[in-house]
Parts: sequence; structure tokens; C-alpha cells
Amino acid sequence: MRLFAVPSCSLLLLATACHDSNPRAPRTTTPPSTALRAPSDETGGGDSDLLAANLLLAAGTPIQHGGRATFMVRDPQLEARIAFHAQAHIEATALGAGAFGGAAVEGSARVRRLAVAPDAPVDRNDNGSNLDEVVADEMAALANLAGAGTPLDAFGAMMPWRSSTAALTARAQARDRFSGLRVAGSARAQNQVDASQIGGAMLARLQGAARLLEASRGSRPGANPRAGAIGLLLMQQVLAMEETLVSALFGRDGSLSGLRDARTYNPGTPGEALFVPARIQVVLEDAIAGAPADYAVVDRSSSLAGVAVLLEAAAELAWVASPRNANPTLRDVLNGFPFGTLPDRRRGRGSGLTLSAEEITFTRDIKPILEVNCIACHNDQSPTNGYSLGAFLPRPIANYDKVLTPGNVGRLGNPPIVTSGDHTRSLLWLVLTQRVAGVSRMPRGCGNEFFPCLPNGQISLVADWIDQGVRREPSVPQPPPKIGEDLARVLLRNLQLLHVENDGALNDRHDGEVAGRVVRAVSTGYALSALATVAMALPPDARTIDLLRRAATFAAAKLVDAQGQVAAELVGDAFGARQAGVAADAVEHAALTAGLFAAARVLDDDALRASARAAATTWVQTFWRSEQSLFRSRAGDDRLQVEASGLVCVLRALQEAAADGAVASAAAAHDALLARVLPVVVAAEWDGLGEVLDDGDPDTDRNGIKEPALAGGDFGRAPLLLGSLRFGADPDVVEAPVTWSDTIGPLFRSACVGCHVDGAVLGGYRLDTPATAARAGESGFVGRMVVPGDPEASLLYRKLTDRSPPIGAQMPLLRPPLDDRGREFVRRWILEGALDR
Repeated sequence: MRLFAVPSCSLLLLATACHDSNPRAPRTTTPPSTALRAPSDETGGGDSDLLAANLLLAAGTPIQHGGRATFMVRDPQLEARIAFHAQAHIEATALGAGAFGGAAVEGSARVRRLAVAPDAPVDRNDNGSNLDEVVADEMAALANLAGAGTPLDAFGAMMPWRSSTAALTARAQARDRFSGLRVAGSARAQNQVDASQIGGAMLARLQGAARLLEASRGSRPGANPRAGAIGLLLMQQVLAMEETLVSALFGRDGSLSGLRDARTYNPGTPGEALFVPARIQVVLEDAIAGAPADYAVVDRSSSLAGVAVLLEAAAELAWVASPRNANPTLRDVLNGFPFGTLPDRRRGRGSGLTLSAEEITFTRDIKPILEVNCIACHNDQSPTNGYSLGAFLPRPIANYDKVLTPGNVGRLGNPPIVTSGDHTRSLLWLVLTQRVAGVSRMPRGCGNEFFPCLPNGQISLVADWIDQGVRREPSVPQPPPKIGEDLARVLLRNLQLLHVENDGALNDRHDGEVAGRVVRAVSTGYALSALATVAMALPPDARTIDLLRRAATFAAAKLVDAQGQVAAELVGDAFGARQAGVAADAVEHAALTAGLFAAARVLDDDALRASARAAATTWVQTFWRSEQSLFRSRAGDDRLQVEASGLVCVLRALQEAAADGAVASAAAAHDALLARVLPVVVAAEWDGLGEVLDDGDPDTDRNGIKEPALAGGDFGRAPLLLGSLRFGADPDVVEAPVTWSDTIGPLFRSACVGCHVDGAVLGGYRLDTPATAARAGESGFVGRMVVPGDPEASLLYRKLTDRSPPIGAQMPLLRPPLDDRGREFVRRWILEGALDR
């Protein structure tokens, strides 16, 4: 059994039978081993959005700057097709996929800010919230601005779940593209979002909006009312995602809040950095379907790929809003009405809003402290002394109202939990500083060398919060971020602080206090492409250019050899030495090739250009199959297994190589690949370009893509881009290495909750990061908790498997032991080196 890393741009897919896509053609039976097919109805969430954005780029985009290759498909018919299907995917995902397709815009930070404006609409439907009224009124205003008359009957999805499906829950109306267009849920979604996929959704919506809003009719945006209205709604969602990221999705230590001031954010050390975790759980509102009410961390590491895609999206958005953008229609939409920062009395907001740096609020300041340090003992599932701060399972989330509810401790003759305006008469503050009658100092047991009490700064924050009136949210809403720029600069600082080594190496992950030791071709390629975009889209910055040069130079020297072969990854040891892993597969090779071309173009560096050209030439020679108009996944293996993000990597590499001109066949390969995969990766087709709905023919234009109602399944399929493709025989059974971020960290966060993670330090032992897992607690054990390569010599593994371990009791304590699958994951993780990635 061969082990190798599965990159973020590729996926081993389940087999599926192909289906007849042309009912008038003679029915033939094609062996699955030779058919190009999509193995399921699942889309790739934001990865499919990223594919849609790339297709629009290949068809030409109004967002023009030097950070991307000047390449377009050469066939006008193919150009029209890819633009049509990409736009259909974006519109269906953003405006018609329903709550199963993603988190609704009603719960965004932007809408919540508008909902507390002095003249915000009231709750007209008595559901306990005016968030839906804010969105309805803005949709009406945007439709009126576009001259559309009435708003579209659309569901606004702010950001996509990790995965969705194109299968419809009911038959959609043929002529109404959004009414009834609701997709079925995906078992893998679980209301979770990935940082990289949020970036993919931002890029897709921004590109889609740019195409629709490029033209105008006097003061009305869009070539026609419908184009203007949809373009404005797409831009609304981009800004909703951006403001939500800045206001709610930055955090550390397993808790989320946001940035107090993105424009002054400049952490000096990794421990001070606030970053967007790789994966986030969305807690939904009860009153409004799909609207986020809160967020919790699933994967607490900072992912280089996630930072890179978000950074590219933010930089592109900043470019659209900047004076350097030559398109006045696009520029003005973001700098004036309806989305600019000019005063707007209708919403009661403007550029003059300020927030005192001294104001302390529950959501931004107190909630993270309680989630990290206190909620493990005081939660709905286990309310010590009858006092609960909120839900602990499946994720720790403190609730404002519950924090102020005293529980049993209020019957012990103690002061109230909170006395607004006087922290000295508030039990919540008192127990953080001393023992109060009947109640120990909190967190319980704090004060010894293994379990410190809260830092004085956090205790002071609690005191100030109480003295200022126990505010839930800021008394004056924080102004929106400077479009694109604030988010881009924060992400750029975090990339440099958390992922860049002195020699320019870009580490794939940063997990808590631990810097990763793996440099991967895929995430490095993403980062180089993003940095190239930043260098051209944002105002000139010598530090960005220097970072791009160092990172690209390292990648060219260490990941690409003289023959243009690319290594999938470099794995570092404890002493800093790095060793190359297996040869890159097609996607890994393509991702790095695209990044090197982008860096060489922006830096005008001949050495980098030569390395990119060598890598591109070798890619074509090794992976391209001209007779099939496809590529193979791995050298010497004619099968193809690729997900949407992997297809993006390959298309970007071919686009870059074609624009450079060094690889003569790159442009033809790019267009042939698109023409081959389009009928398979597109789930269904709206009317247009020859398709006619409800004419009795499922595929009027004979392009292999059926209309929604007849595209398979009980109720048909939405016109979305599917998440994966396969060609050739079924893949070998391959076990990818067990990684901390993907498997072990989440396993411990679930099995060891309340004792050793998220601030709980029972016995002085923590399992928050690989580094803390390797350090023994206060038991006096003199051996090693983790011995890389030897599970049986590792006390951590023995504590999880032995009924009578060498010291202490079997873990988890007072709970069922890990099942066989969980123990095997831990065993393999240690056996494979206990890598901190």
C-alpha cells in the first residue's frame, strides 16, 4: 500500500456509472474505465466557485491589472459557452441555492450593522428579528437603482458550505431562474465553511458582478435591468463576506471574534496574531433560515492556501474600488451609492462613524476569554454549580444572556453574577481574582505552574466591561472596512508572520503556537499567485515585492529541479533541514508552475521565468494526453481523478504558459481540455446559446448538457459546476498520511473536550497543538508523551489504548474509550512521524 500526501487541489473520488446525456443519439454502453464522468451530484462548495471565477477570467474580464496573465480562449463559441455556464453557476449558487447551499446574507456582519442604524426597518413579520427586513429593503433599493422594478425572488448565500449538491429538492419553474431553485443538503457540509472556499466564493461573485456591471445605462448599472440587479446583489454578497471576515472570523486560541481596528493591526509576534482559522462552524439563527448567528472553530490552524485565496480575493476587490481601475461603472458602485462610504441618510450610516478604542464589548472582547478559559466547566451539557455560559458541544460558544444568568451560585449568598457599572460587586470578576465564599478562584485550580490563572490584562477587560455597562455590541457600530484594502493588508501581515521562513520558504500550516515544517507545492503556488496579485492590485509596496521575490526564489531553487520536475513537498525536521518528498502529481506541479509564472511576470525576473518555463514544459510532456484532450493525475498512470480546485490549478498553469508563449501547445491544450470537461462538469443548463426549456427535448442544442428539470435525480439538477471528475479505471486504495490539522486535532477536540483542549488543562496537560501534546503534564512522568515513529513507546498512545497504562488511568476519563478507528488514527499519526501539519 503506497502512502502519499493528498493535496488540497486533488481528491480521490468515488466511482460512479456514466449516464446517457443525449437521448436522441443511439444508446451505447461505455465502459466506466474509459468514460470521463462526474462521480456524484456534489459540488465543491467554494472550490466550484473558484472554478467558475477562472472560467470567467478565461472568457475575458473587466478587472484588468498586471497581476494576472493576459490570456483568453481563442474560440469565440467556447468563450461564450464557458462564460455562460460560469455565470449560471455563480447566479444559481449565490441567489438560488437555498439554505442548503450556504450561509444566508441576512446574518452577515454588514446586515447586522445596518440593522441597528437609527432608521433601520422594524420587524414587520414578528419573527423577532429585523435582519430579513433590512435585506428585503436593500434588495428593493438595488432593483430600483438598476431599473428592475421589483426585486428578484432570490435567496442570498453569503458564503458556501464546504460541499453542496446540484440535486434539486423540488422541480424548479422553467422560466424563473431563482424561484424554487433549492438544492438538497450534502452530508459533508455540516454547516461548515473553509477559509479558502470563502475566498473562492468572493472571487466568483466579484468576477460575476464585474461582467454584469461593466456596462451602464446612464446612472443605472448594467446593460439591462436584470443584469444590473443581479450584479448589485452579487457585489452585496462580496462586501458582506468581507465585513463578516473582518468583524467576526478572526481569532486565536480556538475562539473567534474579529479585528478591533484592521487599519492599525500589526502583530509583532505569532502569539499576537489574529487569523482566520482553516475551517469554521456556522451556528444558525432560529428565526431566519440559513442566517448565521455565531461562529466556532473547527480547524484552528492558519492554512497557507486559505490565506492565499482570501488574499487574492481581497486584493482584486481593492483593485475594483481603487482609482487605478479604469472602469468608472465598477469603480463608482463601490465608491458611491449604493456600497460606498459616502453618507447615506436612508440607512443612517456614513464615513464619520468612529469606535472608541477603549470600549469593551461582550462579542469582541469577553466572549473569547470565556470560551477559551471557562466554558469547559460551565456549559449546557455540564453546568457546574448550575451555571452555564452557553453550548460546549459540538463547539464552545458563549451566550450573552446565559452569562448574566446566575444559576445555583446565586443562591449561595454571593454577589450577583454581574452588577452593571460596578465590577467589585460582580461575582464574575471576583472569582477571577480570589476565592469567594463557597466558590473557588476561577478557572478552578488556577495558580499552579501547570494551570495559570487568567492574565491581568484579561481580568481588567472583564472589569472594564462590567463598569462600562455590560455592552453586548459596540454602542456605535464599527464602520465597514476600507473595501478590499483592510482585509488584504491584515492577511498579508499574517502570511508573512505565520507562514514565511527567513529563507523564503512558505510553510503550509501554522497551528496554534507551532509553525509548520512542511512546504507544499500546491499552497506555495497559491501564495505566489496571490502575492503577484497583491503587488499589482494594491498601491506599490517594497515589502510585498521583497516577500514575493524571496518566496519565488526559494520555490524555484528547492521545489523545481533543473529538468523542470517539481517536488510535492519539503518536510523539515526538528533542526530545520528539509527533505524533498515524492514527485508532484499533475495538480501539484501545475499549481507551482502557475505561481512561478505569475511571480516572474510581476518581478520581471528571467531566472524565475526560466524555472517556470521548464516546469511548464515538463508538465506537458509528463501529464498531458493530447489524444484524449485530458491530463493524467500522476506520471505513468493514465487515470484522472481531480476535484474542482485541482482543475483550476491546471487551467491556471496552461493560461500562464500560453500567455508567456514558451510552451507552444499550452493554449491549444487549455481550450481542448475545457471543451472536453465542460459537458461533464456542468450539472444542468439554462435556456440560452441554443438550449430551449420545456420544448420536449432535454438537450436541444446537443452539447451534452441537459436542462435542469431533466438533468437527473427526482427533481432535476441546478445549473452548478460539479466538484469532481474522473477518467479511467477506479483508483488504487491509497491511504494519505494522517495529519494533525485534518484528523488528530479535531479528534482530540471531540474526545478530550472539557479536560485537555480549548483552555482546559486538567493535570497540567494540553492537547491543543502537537507541541503541547508532546509535553508531559504534572504527573511526574519522565518518559516521552510522543515518540515519533514508535506508538508503543508513546505514553499518549498507551493512555488511549491500554486498560492499565504505564501511569494513571485510561483516557478519556469517565467516558467511553476511543473506538478502533480513532485509536488507529493516533497510531498511524505517531508511526508516520507525528508531523505538525
